[in-house]
Amino acid sequence: MTAEQIVRINDYNAHFKFPYAGSSTVGYKVFPVQDGENVSTKVRGTSYIDATSSSEDMLDQFDNDKAKWRFQGSCCYRGVWEIRIYFSNDEYWGEELAEMYDAYNKIIEECKKLIVIMHPEYKEFLND
Repeated sequence: MTAEQIVRINDYNAHFKFPYAGSSTVGYKVFPVQDGENVSTKVRGTSYIDATSSSEDMLDQFDNDKAKWRFQGSCCYRGVWEIRIYFSNDEYWGEELAEMYDAYNKIIEECKKLIVIMHPEYKEFLND
């Protein structure tokens, strides 16, 4: 059975899947989000950016195939922490890289915590 969790980190929603491709692996995919208010309903909420739109319209509901993403990867423990990261084929500004780096560090912390929940025997390696 695979569990999923979404965690808001700065201007991103990180989607975690665990276990992912192995009993001690957590997969993640990171989507930029924007907070705003629906003009017609006046309801405040968080929206994903539509990657299929040339004007970066917002999606009414999350759709993994349409939502713009920044990076994805996986984290596991096999005697050492193995962390993978893959980027979308976008161009990034320096400020965006700094934000992504900050989010990445928080995501890896969350991945390690999720792995320790699945495998408490790895707790002593959490800060490695």
